[in-house]
Amino acid sequence: MNNKSQLLLGAFFVVVLGILGYYTLFLTEFSLFREQHELVVHFPDADGLREGDGVLVAGMRRGRVATLTFDPAADLERRITVALKMDERVALREGFAIQIEDATLLGGKLVSIDPGPASGAGIPEDAQLFGSLEAGALAGLGD
Repeated sequence: MNNKSQLLLGAFFVVVLGILGYYTLFLTEFSLFREQHELVVHFPDADGLREGDGVLVAGMRRGRVATLTFDPAADLERRITVALKMDERVALREGFAIQIEDATLLGGKLVSIDPGPASGAGIPEDAQLFGSLEAGALAGLGD
């Protein structure tokens, strides 16, 4: 192999690695320097939720599902513990709602957080949070 071929092959690999790095750092949810906040919520059922699914706060994507844990010995309303990695701290107020919902009609799940009305009193950060399951659109058609 001559020097010109080696130079072209090396340049090709540098370009491919540059494109891969760009997609990894800028077009995914990869965050190297951002501080992430954890929010732990208990649910009676996971309803198909998976690690990596999105978290919406007032309809805006603000995090992802980090872990799901099943405890068969726990009370019904706290059998599933979900840890959410949030991009920013979420100030919850009385009247808040956390639900597992369908992401689309074709499948997938997400966690939706309604932080509550602005006039509501704040919820302490160390409070235990409980969520509910949203009936899907297809389940509503069956009723």
